[in-house]
Amino acid sequence: MPKGQLDERREVKANTGLSIARRTVRLSVASVEMTAFLLG
Repeated sequence: MPKGQLDERREVKANTGLSIARRTVRLSVASVEMTAFLLG
């Protein structure tokens, strides 16, 4: 496989991981806010 293709694939993987991490962070922030709202 050409090196460029490999790098591209790695980049796509990294981007996917990043977007999943962002979504997870957003979800946990939302749940913390929800909990604070319910307790407050």
